[in-house]
Amino acid sequence: MPEPESEILEQFLNNNTNLYSSQFPYEPIYGYALETFKPKEAGSVYKVSNNYYNFTNPNSLLFFNNNYQQFTGFSIEQKDDLDNFLSFKKVNWKLPKIFYIANYISLYLYIVVIFLILIICLFNIFLKK
Repeated sequence: MPEPESEILEQFLNNNTNLYSSQFPYEPIYGYALETFKPKEAGSVYKVSNNYYNFTNPNSLLFFNNNYQQFTGFSIEQKDDLDNFLSFKKVNWKLPKIFYIANYISLYLYIVVIFLILIICLFNIFLKK
């Protein structure tokens, strides 16, 4: 029988998530002793501080640079994204342009490779006749 939603929320708030996630992950990108791993304040995720909500934007963990610092929260303008993320709905993340370029290159190369494999297969079939 699955646990009621209130019990799951209480376990999460007490940092007892049945070992689903490590409280102290080993991620060298955050520093070997997690020195750059900045915890958020206790309280509501909708608490605003310095124009950011009290919830880390996942993009700040992947695409950080000088303009977009690690562990930056969702900005006030991103409230809809935060609501969607918290309710497990689709979020339209803004990816860097290089990702779109890489995706198109991958797509075209995939088509080329499939085409070459078909040519090789057809060549081998007709050559053996």
